[in-house]
Amino acid sequence: MEGYAPTCYWFRGTRFPVLPDEALDTGPGIYGRVLAHWLRDGLVAAGHRGARLYPAPWGWCIVVARKPCCLWVGCGGTLMDEAQTPPARVRGDAVLWHCHAACERPPWWRMGWRRHDADAALRELDLLLRRLLMDEPEIQLVDPP
Repeated sequence: MEGYAPTCYWFRGTRFPVLPDEALDTGPGIYGRVLAHWLRDGLVAAGHRGARLYPAPWGWCIVVARKPCCLWVGCGGTLMDEAQTPPARVRGDAVLWHCHAACERPPWWRMGWRRHDADAALRELDLLLRRLLMDEPEIQLVDPP
């Protein structure tokens, strides 16, 4: 299957508290440090031992593999009421969380020099992500905004 498109999962839950200094790692009003660590731990437990966390202005990136393609999970959360300035203490259940699997292929990929089923690896990561979210009782999947 060429061009597999993973799902972007949106959810609410009480599982992920917002830490007071999260804006130091990501952008203002962007949360998800606890979510990223929880996802990384789940990925490691599922066999992705080299999973590494990196903060980004949009949230958190969990790199699962770098070769033969860069396989990663993006996650984060934000308050949905943009008219309101973020309170000094944000409750985790007030945040709309999201995560998705992604695969970045190098430029030479289309030339077919190396055969690797990146779509299968991406599909497997997407299904693992879904299982992690569905198995957690404190998470309720919701429709995208």
